[in-house]
Amino acid sequence: MMQTIIEDFAEDPTERSRLANLVDLGKTFIKQQLDHHVIKENMVNTHGLEYALTNPDKNVPIKDGECNGCIFLPWVVSQIKGTVRRSTFGGADVQQDAWDVLKVCHDK
Repeated sequence: MMQTIIEDFAEDPTERSRLANLVDLGKTFIKQQLDHHVIKENMVNTHGLEYALTNPDKNVPIKDGECNGCIFLPWVVSQIKGTVRRSTFGGADVQQDAWDVLKVCHDK
């Protein structure tokens, strides 16, 4: 799906290639490392299965650590959203698709 969005909205071939490479790196992280990050118990808010599954309504202390691997995935999505926002590729149909992509990403 990400690849389709990149192909539809990245006008510049260099930008298209850059985003495709970022998506590939993200896939590799998910396949090879994410499961290890989920079971870690430390002060990183994206680590720890129990912490991740805690009801957000409960008053749970916020962890203040960051993991470059875990924050990479949302950063890649933000890069793709930026490309979609800047896109002037195609006509009205494509622009409606752009709005739909941003809506799904909660970024209307």
